[in-house]
Amino acid sequence: MFFAINSFAQNIKVAIVGQTTHALNYSDGKFFGVVAKNYQCVFEQLPYTIEYQILPYARLLKWLKKGEVDIGLPLFQSALRDEIAHFTLPVVNIPVEIYSQKPINDKTKLDQLSVVLARSSAMKEVAYQYNMKPFEVNNWLQAIKMVKYGRHDAMLIPAVLADGFDPKLLKGLFSKLITTTETAMYISKQTKNKDEVLTQLNLAIKNCVTSK
Repeated sequence: MFFAINSFAQNIKVAIVGQTTHALNYSDGKFFGVVAKNYQCVFEQLPYTIEYQILPYARLLKWLKKGEVDIGLPLFQSALRDEIAHFTLPVVNIPVEIYSQKPINDKTKLDQLSVVLARSSAMKEVAYQYNMKPFEVNNWLQAIKMVKYGRHDAMLIPAVLADGFDPKLLKGLFSKLITTTETAMYISKQTKNKDEVLTQLNLAIKNCVTSK
């Protein structure tokens, strides 16, 4: 079910990743969550009729590719996503953490670590930046189990997702901040007037984020 707000000739369908509800969610005309402020500001400035829906990650990407939704968020940039949609200017910088059974310090050789992450996650690009060996599983809960069972050295995950887990799930694991990365939105290449919509989005992001 979509929730509509704002008013303009063009209708824009926005999909929010359901697995990130701790970081960003939507209800009753408002975003909420730890990264909600900037997204709320951006969409309040857009001159369109906006419809919101919360979708599972895989379905969101599928619908974004087919043009069944116009905008997907919050998303990190990745080569896979760049093939099906256009990335906006950054909206929020997100810390990325690594979880392991053994402490990771400055002496740890990151390029020798086998890291596990959820399938199609943009954390794969982060792993490649550090020459780590990424292995994908179906979801983050499986990733946690793989580390706890010792099948992989560590898990690479956005901090806002890890913060939303029951603390018991991560009990016994060591965490370390490894980097920060940008999260924003993707606009479907099938969207009507996509260049204009992308321009409006980036103008709003500049007003809400980069001008501060």
